[in-house]
Amino acid sequence: MRMHINAYLCTTNTDTSSWNLGGTPRFQERPLKDGAVMSLFAPVYDCPWTLERTNFVSEFNFDGGKWTCGVSEMRQSGRPCVVYSFGSNADSAFEDGVRRTNPACEIHIFDPTSKPPPRFREKEYSFHEMGLCSEQTKANGRLTMKCDTLSSIMRTLNHTHVDILKADVEGEEYSFFTSEPWHRHASAVGQILLEVHL
Repeated sequence: MRMHINAYLCTTNTDTSSWNLGGTPRFQERPLKDGAVMSLFAPVYDCPWTLERTNFVSEFNFDGGKWTCGVSEMRQSGRPCVVYSFGSNADSAFEDGVRRTNPACEIHIFDPTSKPPPRFREKEYSFHEMGLCSEQTKANGRLTMKCDTLSSIMRTLNHTHVDILKADVEGEEYSFFTSEPWHRHASAVGQILLEVHL
């Protein structure tokens, strides 16, 4: 998804509707999960390589597929492909789809709430019984499960880049996006596939 950044930064009253709602809201002053801010995301991405959709993320709960860009071309890049998949519910449908496209990907599955997917060792996936969370979530001291920040996980696994970061983290995505030091990840995270909980 791509955000309409000009609309996000707009502070003038541009409402021309018959409802006279007071103009375009000052989106940057609203919480990230506010419906008005979410409306600024357009479901488009200009992928200069192969754009593919996995059939499923979960077969038994039927979470639909995720779009990936350039996974097959990563084989030709000369560097290892790294995939972080947060939230699996013991289902490796998404990871299996990525592996079919690019067998060379190093795939890490993170989920503190479920068992590893069946046959994950045979498929050479790494399973981590931990979730993705922000520094502020860790600091509030009310955690009921093991989680860590993206920066810390990358350091622990000795990764300088993540080509695909897939996250279904049940509402933690807001805290994660607003507090993660994205200026440090600008060239380290290739693409983010995110389930947003409204």
